[in-house]
Amino acid sequence: MVNNDNTSFSSAFNYLKRHLSGKVVETVAGSFGEVNGTITHDLGYVPAARAFYQVDGGKLFAMTSSVMIVPTVTIGDSVVGSFGVTTSGLTYYLRNEGGSPQDVTVYYIIYTDGLL
Repeated sequence: MVNNDNTSFSSAFNYLKRHLSGKVVETVAGSFGEVNGTITHDLGYVPAARAFYQVDGGKLFAMTSSVMIVPTVTIGDSVVGSFGVTTSGLTYYLRNEGGSPQDVTVYYIIYTDGLL
């Protein structure tokens, strides 16, 4: 029997594994323009996920996560971003609170919790 007491990582434990990651570039119209998008994962359950957004190559902001996709408190460079995850995909929402169109890059990571 293997003793895992002094190990940091071991195949005996189930760690989150990256299922899908990437980026999507969206142009969000000015004056309260909105964009919704979905990245399909088809895992059949609601996985753990993270999403971030970057406005015109500026700072990277974490998107808020909620059950419903609504404008929430994550604000960066006048763009609001949030995301939600379902059994089939990650849906993101972007809203431009400013006056001019913004190019926004959404970065996402969707994890699988199954043993591969």
